Amino acid sequence: MKHILFISYAICTFTLAACSNEIIPSDKQGDNAQLYWMEEDTSVIFVNSIEDLCKDLTISNYENPFLSTKANVIIQTVKGYDELSYKYKDSKMSFGANLAAIIGVDPYVVYIVDEYLLTKRISMSDGYAIPLESPKCGFLPTGKNNELGYSATVINGNFEMTTITINVKYNTSGQTLNIWSPRQNSQIEWIYGSL
Repeated sequence: MKHILFISYAICTFTLAACSNEIIPSDKQGDNAQLYWMEEDTSVIFVNSIEDLCKDLTISNYENPFLSTKANVIIQTVKGYDELSYKYKDSKMSFGANLAAIIGVDPYVVYIVDEYLLTKRISMSDGYAIPLESPKCGFLPTGKNNELGYSATVINGNFEMTTITINVKYNTSGQTLNIWSPRQNSQIEWIYGSL
C-alpha cells in the first residue's frame, strides 16, 4: 500500500512540476502579447511610441516673455547641431506596430538602436528668440503624438533647442539596416523666430 501511495505521490509531483502557467505569446493578441514576451528578456526595451522613449527626459520648454506681432518676427533656419548625446546606445529595442510604421521597420522584431539627443544653441545677445514649428527637425522630446519639432529653453544667454533622432542600426541577425527616423542627424533643420 505504501508503495502505491509513493508512486501516486511521485506521479502527481512530476505532473505538477512539469506544468507551467506561462502563456505563449502567440496566444495573446496585440502589443500586450509582445510586451509579455519582451518582459522575459530584460535586456530588450519595448517601445510603443516616441513618448515611451522620452518618458524620463527632463527638458523644459521656453516660453517667450515678450509678446509681439508677426511683423516683428524674423524667421531663421539653421542646420546641424552643437551637441550630441546618447539616450540609448547599442540598445536592444522592439517597436509596437504604430511606431514601427513611422520608423519604417517591422514591429516586434528586436533591433540594435541608438537614440540621440541633439542640441543647437543660438546666442540671444542681439535680441530674443522664440520657438517655431520645425517640420524638418527630429522628434519633439515630449514624445506626444510622435510630433516633429524641438523643446527650447534659455541657458546662459543662449536659446537652446533640443530634439530626438533614432538610428536603427541592425537587427539581431547582424543585418545592417541604418534606418534613421525621422531623419539623419546631419539633415536636421531648426526654425525659430528672432525679435
